[in-house]
Amino acid sequence: MKREINFQGKKVEGTEVAFETIHEEWSIYRLADGTTLKFKTVVANILRLDGEYNDAGDPVYTINSRNLVTCTEIPEHLRKQK
Repeated sequence: MKREINFQGKKVEGTEVAFETIHEEWSIYRLADGTTLKFKTVVANILRLDGEYNDAGDPVYTINSRNLVTCTEIPEHLRKQK
């Protein structure tokens, strides 16, 4: 499927490329306030930009993704009081 996007100040056509997820992993962060967060980026689609190449001559890809964030540990003093 072809789509047009803005790339470096110009309109560029790109081709959507099918992909297979091989491995997705959560990153885990402990915040200074004691909260522990899990974070993962999930790819929605990948577009190869037609006629666009980096300095090494490799094709340029753009990725549409979403970020998933969940709290796994929250200190009691940060929770909403009932």
